[in-house]
Amino acid sequence: MKVHNGSFEVRNPVTHMQVVGVILLMFASVYSTLAIFRMHYPILTFILVAWLIGCLGYLGYIMKMMKQKSKLLAFDGNTIILQGQRLTAQDIEKVTIMDGYKRAVGLKLKGKRMIPVGMSFSFVQGEPEGLKALQEWARNNQIHIAPGHFFRWI
Repeated sequence: MKVHNGSFEVRNPVTHMQVVGVILLMFASVYSTLAIFRMHYPILTFILVAWLIGCLGYLGYIMKMMKQKSKLLAFDGNTIILQGQRLTAQDIEKVTIMDGYKRAVGLKLKGKRMIPVGMSFSFVQGEPEGLKALQEWARNNQIHIAPGHFFRWI
């Protein structure tokens, strides 16, 4: 949904498939833990229980990200405002667009190896217009745009 000229509503690019994947992984881990527990391998049981606790924490993190309210993405000359943070074109090395069920966009900052979670987003509504505006802004500021993949959870 276009809020006003050059501004778009965005949110964290978390999908329901991530939640389903973690839940399936947890069920498989519980099954393995019960089988190993019956064989009396306490160290392996401890490791799998720790793994389950980690999966549960990750599931909670994903659910928290899904519940967050949408934020504003705005363009202002050579500046982009994402989630209240102002970034100049000189701060951004590359814009990565990840295709899938719901497209995700990541802004790779100069000097960083990965795209931070706070610099990735997906459009709530009006994705074609938002992507078009982002690509135009990046072209005007000589920022490389590339299709690709990035981790949305680190």
